[in-house]
Amino acid sequence: MYTLLLVFVSLISSGCLAEFVITAHEREELGVGEAPTVGLGFNMESLLTKYGYPFENHGVITEDGYVLALHRIPYGRNSSATNDTKPSVLIMHGVGSSSADFVVLGPERSLALMLADLGYDVWLGNNRGNTWSRKHQTLDADKNSSYWDFSFDELSLYDTPAMIDHVLTVSRNKKLSYIGHSQGTTQFFALASHQPDYNDKIEVMMALSPVVYCGNMTHPVVQFLKDYHTAFEMLTDYLNLTVILPHSIVTETALKLVCKEGSEYQDACPLIFNILYGFDSDQLNVSDIHVFLDTYPAGFAIKELKHYLQLVKSELFRRYDYGILKNLEKYFKISPPEYDVSLVTAPVALYYGQNDWLVGMADVDRLADELPNVVEKHLIDYKDFNHIDFILAKDIVSMLYSKVINKLNEINGVAPTAS
Repeated sequence: MYTLLLVFVSLISSGCLAEFVITAHEREELGVGEAPTVGLGFNMESLLTKYGYPFENHGVITEDGYVLALHRIPYGRNSSATNDTKPSVLIMHGVGSSSADFVVLGPERSLALMLADLGYDVWLGNNRGNTWSRKHQTLDADKNSSYWDFSFDELSLYDTPAMIDHVLTVSRNKKLSYIGHSQGTTQFFALASHQPDYNDKIEVMMALSPVVYCGNMTHPVVQFLKDYHTAFEMLTDYLNLTVILPHSIVTETALKLVCKEGSEYQDACPLIFNILYGFDSDQLNVSDIHVFLDTYPAGFAIKELKHYLQLVKSELFRRYDYGILKNLEKYFKISPPEYDVSLVTAPVALYYGQNDWLVGMADVDRLADELPNVVEKHLIDYKDFNHIDFILAKDIVSMLYSKVINKLNEINGVAPTAS
């Protein structure tokens, strides 16, 4: 949820699962492109082709009608298509982000590309509402506010199981490995809690900066919003704010003006990210940030933010709190039901940082104590490692990805090769 605090920029400036590789006709009907171009020109397929990787754009229609884009890298740059079964990995992004997080830094530092080169069948999810998953069977994201009536409850109820089932159907594997960052972890733990049968479909869950319990977030703005949570909700309702920071040429141009190589404002670029996510100037590279901004931010629902603020205030992992009357109507109880993470029986590996303002170390300890099958709990050995470092750190491979890959190989039984 590393986009949490960017809400202020906006405030100031303002039935069945369908599984398929999308055909040309379906693209026209559903509005999902082969490889959509974003903002000032980013194109996922063009980027992967430049690096020598194959690209597939799959579509999934959720039970409640949202059209999601799944990006697939079926094999590595030094391989070719075969009928051999490869272990599948589904990677899920955080709030306000997208599948691009795991490819934009190139083959040597992007987790998805590294895994493809190692012989994994890599799938990159896109939650409803982000740049690549803004379509719906009946609703228009730009015209119908009801499109944005979702939090991570809906991501766990609909998006995550739909994507998991699609990957397993196409790959013909019985299980997949799941890697989530930030909200990508939240939606998994919620799913595996309220639909425990999905635990049997998971080889291992690799949780990067797991956001489940939020009582120990240290960011000062989060603490401020915790104290004025009711006023914040009233303000966003009054402004009819439903979506925050969808990707646009305007936001991309403004942010890149600051972060462009040679810009007179360039020194402010890492400072902005440090203020948002925790100070770690040594691991932030301006050129990396500039590339990251090709696709970030990708947009998210205000209700997602409200839900996380509720978790901060309650210090519980539970469903969205609609207030007493609507809770009674929806849940048949005054308070929203809690997610029971003791029901998450899939193997779980936890990776967290010492300077993550959005994930408290004590909250990870609490999660680890309640999970029944923790196979690894790793505190990254660098005192300044923060929330955005999980994506952009200069030394991300040695600090984190090498450990993630080693554990992934171990759980899958053998180390896949690129052959």
